Amino acid sequence: MAGESGLAGLSRDERIATLRAQLAAVHPTGDAKISAQQVDDCDIIPVPPALAEVLPGGGLRRRQAVELGVAAGLAVELITHISGNGGVVAVVGWPELGYIGVPAAGGDLTKIVVIPDAGADGLEVVAALVEGVDVVLYRNPVEAYLPASRTRKLMAKLRAGRAALLTVGVRLESSASIITADITGYRGIGPGVGRIRAVDMRISATVHGRKRMSAMTIGRSRELKVV
Repeated sequence: MAGESGLAGLSRDERIATLRAQLAAVHPTGDAKISAQQVDDCDIIPVPPALAEVLPGGGLRRRQAVELGVAAGLAVELITHISGNGGVVAVVGWPELGYIGVPAAGGDLTKIVVIPDAGADGLEVVAALVEGVDVVLYRNPVEAYLPASRTRKLMAKLRAGRAALLTVGVRLESSASIITADITGYRGIGPGVGRIRAVDMRISATVHGRKRMSAMTIGRSRELKVV
């Protein structure tokens, strides 16, 4: 991967310097400075087809926050799809998330920045990252709800930057939508034999109180028997 570091124990200036160094690794031919001037012409970031079906515009909208349910499989599928299409993804505060299958599924590990431990103020780290990557995926250590008064600085940075923000375990008052995923079946196993090769999921997106649903299969084969 492009970078993996913990920021706990570092000063604010040291954290920013570390983040800029990691972004330089994924933008080797451009300015490593985290800058709002790096805005992409396209405001919609492509996502897997099943998720595109339920999101306005067919993807993640830049400069908006979206709440994502605790679904590691969906998170990795998103990271794989976005990085495989050239997008830079920063994952903050999710040390147990696995990336071993990303290359085989078409993802690009060089486009993924991993910060397992963001320190005491993870949102400050997120605020720095949203100016220089395409997607920031942030998992809060505890379930929480943050009113607008607690996230003004972050949202100002987000609106001025280029990224879409996905939050796990924390609901922001200003979140544009909520995405959840539930497992509905496994493929590749039978009574006492085989191993799981794919997982079927029901995807739900709630936008402005309206819910839309679709189905997604994550794994090697979409033709194996469902059990």
